[in-house]
Amino acid sequence: MAVIKASSVRALIGASIGYWRHSKSRCITLFDGDPVKARPSDTEEDAKWRAEFDEAGEIDVRENLSRGGIINYDPKRQFAFRWLREQVKATKLREQQMYRYAQWTFWAAVGAVVLGIFTLWRSP
Repeated sequence: MAVIKASSVRALIGASIGYWRHSKSRCITLFDGDPVKARPSDTEEDAKWRAEFDEAGEIDVRENLSRGGIINYDPKRQFAFRWLREQVKATKLREQQMYRYAQWTFWAAVGAVVLGIFTLWRSP
């Protein structure tokens, strides 16, 4: 039967407490609101373009920019590049949050297994 050291149990508990102390590690929110809605810094024209790009989707906007098909109007073209950067940042943030969630789930499962083994070991 495996022997569980008290220091490893303390380390697991310490890591769990550290997770709950830091609110950034529990952050799941991607946007402050609906991504289609205009940002406070957007002009009326920017809000219209944002809604148009959100409806079209990232892949279509990227293809149209690379082909030069949709945007001959320079401010709209520059806004499209800015919008694509925002989409990349949102994707990276989503991936980081999924990784944190998977990591937390893994450690919760390890903790449950350790607790189960400890409980079985201590039972008569």
